[in-house]
Amino acid sequence: MPTDLRFPRKDRLKSRKSIDALFQSGKRASADEWRALYQFRTSLGIQLGVGAPSRTFKKAVDRNRIKRLIREAYRIDQHRWKQALTEKQSGLDLFILYNGKSVPDFIATQAGLNKLFDKIFGG
Repeated sequence: MPTDLRFPRKDRLKSRKSIDALFQSGKRASADEWRALYQFRTSLGIQLGVGAPSRTFKKAVDRNRIKRLIREAYRIDQHRWKQALTEKQSGLDLFILYNGKSVPDFIATQAGLNKLFDKIFGG
């Protein structure tokens, strides 16, 4: 397992233009209450964005907690995502949404991201 488990700013999906393109023409994958919008690109690397709906989670504390959990679960397992992209010789823009009714725990978050990984990379 790699020792560098940071999640630097360059790996975050922040560009409004990229996010809009992802929501307009990106592919979708879902597993239970988890949804992913993704788009493969030619430049290597992965950029991740996360979200939780304010309609379901009225308190910002809950939305922020969910987003922290998603980022942490990704950060721990990012080597697997990056290795799959290296084998595929491509990059990935990825936006993960949580559509459940209650705040998940960390184990459920990791399991949800693993299911999304399997759906996106077909394995």
